Amino acid sequence: MGSPADDTGRSIKETQHEVSISRDYYLGATEVTQAQYAKVMGKNPSYFQGEMIQGDSSNHPVEMIAWEDAVEFCRRLSERPAEKAAGRVYRLPTETEWGICLPCRS
Repeated sequence: MGSPADDTGRSIKETQHEVSISRDYYLGATEVTQAQYAKVMGKNPSYFQGEMIQGDSSNHPVEMIAWEDAVEFCRRLSERPAEKAAGRVYRLPTETEWGICLPCRS
């Protein structure tokens, strides 16, 4: 993780270092859709819906949400009875987890 010392715009907090992932984790195969978000949160804050796209946007990714909204979505999804019964807990990936998975997203 981090940036090489000669990287343009590098900050002092970006010293390169090795990291390890000590336990398994999973990422969703797709982005959270507007329909999924609305089902859990009771609203769809997305800008690109309805007349903006001239059709049904339910399967489009949700957008126009803050980090705090994404965390709240994960918390509420984790609290749903079916998810609790299955032992699933949702959260946002760490920077390390996200960075490792980026090469997989082709």
